[in-house]
Amino acid sequence: MNTERKTIDQLFQQEFSKMVAVISRQFGLEHIETAEDIVSDTFLAAAENWGGKGLPENPTAWLYHVAKNKTLTYFRRGDVWQQKVLPAVKAGLEREEPESDLDFSAQNIQDSQLRMIFAICNPAIASESQIGLALRILCGFGIDEIAAAFLTNKETINKRLFRAKEKLRTENIRMELPRKICWTPGWIMCCISSISCSMKAIIAARRIPSCKRISAWKRCAWGYC
Repeated sequence: MNTERKTIDQLFQQEFSKMVAVISRQFGLEHIETAEDIVSDTFLAAAENWGGKGLPENPTAWLYHVAKNKTLTYFRRGDVWQQKVLPAVKAGLEREEPESDLDFSAQNIQDSQLRMIFAICNPAIASESQIGLALRILCGFGIDEIAAAFLTNKETINKRLFRAKEKLRTENIRMELPRKICWTPGWIMCCISSISCSMKAIIAARRIPSCKRISAWKRCAWGYC
C-alpha cells in the first residue's frame, strides 16, 4: 500500500498539470475547473484501484486512459454537448474537434503546457492571481501549499483562483501561442515576471521541502519535468 501511495503522490506532481492542460486545450479554458475535477477524480480512482489490485504495468498510461474516458463521457452528455461544446464549435473557435480522442502524446502535452503558460500570463489577469493560478495549474500545488507560500489563508487563495478563472472566461482567453506581432517587450516581461514571482512564492513556503521546490521550478518554467 505504501508503494502505491508513494507512486500516486509522485505521479500527481508530475502528471496533474499535463492532464489539465491537454483537457483544457481540447475543450476550452472555460472548462478548466471541470478539467481539474476530472483529473482529481482520476487519481482517486487510481488510489482505489491500485490499492486493491496493485500497480498496473504502466501507471502513467493507465491514468491517461482513465482520464480520457472520464473526459469524453462528461462532454458527450447531452446537456453539456448541446448547450456548451457544440455552439462553441459552430462559432468557429480555433479548437481541435471535441469528439476526437484526447492526445496525451509527449509533444501535445508539452505544447499544451506552453500554451497554458501564455494563457495564465495574460495581462488581463492580476499579478497575484497569475501567481496563484501558476502554482495550482502549472505546478500542481494544493490550496494549503499555495496559502503557505503566500503566508495567507485558504479563503484568500480560493478567491484569487476564482477571480483568475473568471478572467479566463470573461476575457475569452484561449490557449494559443502569441502571434509574431504579439511578441512585445510587455508580453515577454509579463511572462518572466509571473514565473519569477511564482518561484519566489514557492521558495518562501516554509512547508514545501527543498526537493519539491526544484521539481516545481522545472514544471513551472518549462511545462514538463
